[in-house]
Amino acid sequence: MSVKLFLRMTTIATALIGAALLFLPLTVANIFLTHSMHEGAIFVRFLGSSLVGYSYLNWYTAHYDHFMVMRATIIGNFSTLCIALLVSIFGVIGGVLNVRGLLIVALHLVLVSGFGYHLLRLKTH
Repeated sequence: MSVKLFLRMTTIATALIGAALLFLPLTVANIFLTHSMHEGAIFVRFLGSSLVGYSYLNWYTAHYDHFMVMRATIIGNFSTLCIALLVSIFGVIGGVLNVRGLLIVALHLVLVSGFGYHLLRLKTH
């Protein structure tokens, strides 16, 4: 899979998830969290706005052929997703995320792997 196609696919995924977090924060939180968080909707919306921002970044980067632009975006995605993967794993282990939280872990793992693959691939070009 080309890096541009991967960036476009992550654009769609992050835009959809980000929109769900922005517009349905409590619904999404209740699906994945073990406790209700009615007061925390604003934090879920902040996460959604960040994901929408990443979707823009990935979408615009997919239109460039310049190696350094692509590499910078991929490094940013990769490093952020590594942290998100650790946070989601600790969330499942700590009991903050329910069993459905494993879907979040899986999503982070797939995306980290994809960005890691493309980072290594771009490094050799």
